[in-house]
Amino acid sequence: MTKVLLIDDDYLFLECLEHTLSKDYDNFKIVGKLDFNADLINGVNKLKPDVVIIGIRPNSDRGIEHIEAIHEEYPEVKVIALSASEDGTNLPRLINAGISAYLLRSCSLFELADSILSVVSGIQVLTPSMIGKLMEAFRRQSHNAQNQNLFSLSDREKEILKFVATGASNKEIAQSCYISETTVKTHLRNILSKMEVKNRAGAVSLATTMGILPKMSREEVSNSLS
Repeated sequence: MTKVLLIDDDYLFLECLEHTLSKDYDNFKIVGKLDFNADLINGVNKLKPDVVIIGIRPNSDRGIEHIEAIHEEYPEVKVIALSASEDGTNLPRLINAGISAYLLRSCSLFELADSILSVVSGIQVLTPSMIGKLMEAFRRQSHNAQNQNLFSLSDREKEILKFVATGASNKEIAQSCYISETTVKTHLRNILSKMEVKNRAGAVSLATTMGILPKMSREEVSNSLS
């Protein structure tokens, strides 16, 4: 019998899922229901599930972070991600986190049950409608990674370029990065040389076009680098 642990921040959903799986499938045993505020690692240790079904919400990393933690401690446990969104932008990270299946929350009970059996057998499952979005997400990641390496900018140069994009002065950049203005000017010369542009505006424009530089406010840059 396959032992299944349910994790979500919607307890009513967990109750319905437990009732339906237990009622319609004799080969599944629901060993527990946990919300995101529980000690999930301790719960997995105590309940010893074969499969964890965990809810994923858009614009929230909590579910993904829990998956990463569970997979790191218990890589043998199969994880099925139930996503509330068809956006698909978190798919690459979820796959890297160690999921065995990705399903939409709106999937049928048969799809979910079949996925449980599949992952236990070592088969990975992806909702068909998400295949195209997964490919696009990986293509986008690959494109950005290639562009990041295109000009061979160092981490410090990328950091300074982000500040330049907000209109920060050399003095402000120096204060934020805890370096001298002379060092800032040296980095800027290197950036312009590597990118083969004549001025700061050209560097920012090219970096934004190539996906190296996101459009960020000065506050956002400061927060991301603090």
